[in-house]
Amino acid sequence: MKFSVSRTIILLGLIATPSSAQMPTDQYLIEKSPPPAWVQSANYVSPESPSANGGAVHYLVADLQDHFEEDTTYQHYALQILSEAGVEDKSQLTFSFNPEYETLTLHHLHIERDGIAHDRLAEAKIDVMRREEGLERQLYDGELTAHIILDDVRPGDILSYAFSRTGKNPVFNDHVHSFYRLGFDSPIDLLKRRLVWDADTRDLNWQVHKAVSEPALRILDSGLKELTWQETKVTETDTENRTPGWFFDYPWIEVSDYPSWKTVADWARELYAPEEKLPDELIRICNNLRQNAPDEESLILDTLRWVQRNIRYLGSFMGDHTHAPYPLIEVTDRRFGDCKDKGMMTVAMLRYLGFDAAAALVNTSINEGIENYLPGHQAFNHLIVHLRWKDQDYWLDPTYTFQRGPLNALHTYDYGFSLVMREEIPTLETVLPRGFEENLTQIEETFTIPKLQGGAELRVTTIATGRDANALRRDFATDSLEEFEESYRDFYAAQYPGLEIASPLTFHDNEKENRIEISEHYRIPEIWVPVEDTNYSKEWQADFPPRYLDGSLFYPEKEDRKFPMEVRHPVHIKQRINLHLPEPWNVTSDEKTISSPVFNYLSKVHTNDARIQLDYEFKSKSNVVPAEQFEEFQQSMSQVNQDLSYSLTHWENEAADPAHPSTSPFAIALLGGAAGMGALLGLGLAVLAYLWNPPARLPESLDRVGIGGWLILPMLGVVAYPFIVFWETSTFFSVLDEMGPVLENETGFSGWRLNYFIGVFINAACFPVSIALVILFFKKRTSVPWIFIGMSGVGILAQVTLLATELGLEMEEDLNRPTEIVSDVIRLAVWGSYMTLSQRVKATFVNQRRIPHLPPPLPQAVPPTRMASP
Repeated sequence: MKFSVSRTIILLGLIATPSSAQMPTDQYLIEKSPPPAWVQSANYVSPESPSANGGAVHYLVADLQDHFEEDTTYQHYALQILSEAGVEDKSQLTFSFNPEYETLTLHHLHIERDGIAHDRLAEAKIDVMRREEGLERQLYDGELTAHIILDDVRPGDILSYAFSRTGKNPVFNDHVHSFYRLGFDSPIDLLKRRLVWDADTRDLNWQVHKAVSEPALRILDSGLKELTWQETKVTETDTENRTPGWFFDYPWIEVSDYPSWKTVADWARELYAPEEKLPDELIRICNNLRQNAPDEESLILDTLRWVQRNIRYLGSFMGDHTHAPYPLIEVTDRRFGDCKDKGMMTVAMLRYLGFDAAAALVNTSINEGIENYLPGHQAFNHLIVHLRWKDQDYWLDPTYTFQRGPLNALHTYDYGFSLVMREEIPTLETVLPRGFEENLTQIEETFTIPKLQGGAELRVTTIATGRDANALRRDFATDSLEEFEESYRDFYAAQYPGLEIASPLTFHDNEKENRIEISEHYRIPEIWVPVEDTNYSKEWQADFPPRYLDGSLFYPEKEDRKFPMEVRHPVHIKQRINLHLPEPWNVTSDEKTISSPVFNYLSKVHTNDARIQLDYEFKSKSNVVPAEQFEEFQQSMSQVNQDLSYSLTHWENEAADPAHPSTSPFAIALLGGAAGMGALLGLGLAVLAYLWNPPARLPESLDRVGIGGWLILPMLGVVAYPFIVFWETSTFFSVLDEMGPVLENETGFSGWRLNYFIGVFINAACFPVSIALVILFFKKRTSVPWIFIGMSGVGILAQVTLLATELGLEMEEDLNRPTEIVSDVIRLAVWGSYMTLSQRVKATFVNQRRIPHLPPPLPQAVPPTRMASP
């Protein structure tokens, strides 16, 4: 079924394809005459010089007028050609029309050069072609294209032409419902829309969307009404990709003479509700279906699937058959039809079998946007079947050829609203989608890797249900099993070169449950590949990305989006990757969740000895991303994209005899030397710290003395610090089996060697000092506050040093270190201030180390007393 939102003529200079059929012009009424008397032509002003804005052409005027009582559409365009590209584009013109009910009239065609207009219409050669642009989609409308090639077109010329089409499709019973654009992809100096009608004949309603100004209404001398919208210097309409079908990103005006949706339903019932006698062949088929069906649900599904399978889809929109279905006997005999033909056949068969079925009009793109339109026939572009059975509403689509599954889970698109051809439903009815939760594709890939060099075995199981199963079923019906197997092999071979099929692909289709299962088995000759752009020639890596999930998702580019974006929905994919390794791997379990208003994403890493299991799940929640949520959506999808990768790395000497340790002597010497040097330095600093005797500070009062109050928190940190330092030092040694080959093979003393040396050296140096700090803390020595502050500063300096080396190595771990440094600086500012200003600290840490070789202080002198005289 075909409903055109606008019948505006194509003016893009289309070149006839090999499928176009050229025919004599005189078979069709193509006139050359002045414009009709009712037309009010809009004049344009010739520019003194070509536009400086560049481009191919500059539109001077677009004058578009419709007379509903004359059934005529008039169009006049004038444009200046600016470049060679404009010459190529505009040196040929095309005009389409439907010969069943339309005639084409050319009013003028001239080229203005140097201020002089040259008529090109009189001698113009007009070729008429039948192009059938919907041929590849099995759509035929019978439209013709008049084609004119212009001679001698040059940059700077002004091309002006006007034409009209007269006629109206009789299927609409003289009703009017149209959409007119008020903006285009190019700027226009003058854009005019004019509509003329007889108010005694029709009561015309209109609504304007996104236009800068409202149209002007007036009554002409003839008594006709005129609605005019006119703007100068109309800018180019902003457009964005992937906008929803219900969203118009350009200004437009809609007109309709239908007073209500009931009136539209009354018009549609004449086409889709009449009781037509079922042909004898269909009666025989219905009786056979009834006889073989075990229950009513099976009978409904068998009837639907008979039409889906036996009446192939082909749209023949000749004349009034743009909307009117062909007779059932004709559709039955020729075994093809479009949505309205297949839909009306399904309705007739279900009614014959005793079911309550009716035709229903929907729109496949604008969905719920229908309720924002004026009532009219152009609001719909598809016909389905509404079934009321056991107090439930079902929406059946006979054009959904490979649809399977039980009735209550039958996938139904979210059509939004529908106009059902029943007397008791005069308004739009909500279409509740079904089968969205059943839509799921599960992929399980199992890699069996026998050793750390060489190949692997890959087994893949795919289970699809719901709409995904319907799509797979169509694919398998289109290509042979061998072609399908080869395309699947190529999919994995793109990731693993040389991949071979180990056993044939198997395909099992459970149509009753709408469940498809596919099994694959491959051999990968070499799964470990040398890492490029690295200093370590012996490093090997194997990648295990969830390629199916990754290829099924849409990652938008970052942009300042003004309009909503449409995305695929429903999408529900679960992918599991099992890695069976030759030995345990140093991998930790992990989980990541990313949520947005449009989707939920979850990934998990689970390890068990020599087994790693990777789980990914993506589930959409909506088919539209609002403009205000686009940035969040784009960032969330970017995070998903970054998470969809997984690699394992090893070095060649890891595959040596297990009796020999993989850790190199050089690595042990490097870290051992760093630890020894750090420990010696730390011991020296610890001795100096113990001997240091700074003077005691006098507190303002002795009300708070001793380890208590807020001082408890620094005490806990001081006690825990030796254990923390010891643990951090040990972490450098715990990964020597993995990092030993790296440290040994690295050239020079930089990169990993420098990073590990600094880390071990600083931690080893801090350990003796941390022990000394614990002793001094409980001795309440005067040096404690200053040593505490000093060690905190050294910790920050160490973090900064390690960060500098990690940034050079592009380590993932360094993503958290800047945050840790900021936290350490804040803690130092807080507790450093506390240690220097706190009265409790001043009153508590007052003891100094005693120095044995110094004499005791002299006793305080006593003033002499006066002796009594003898």
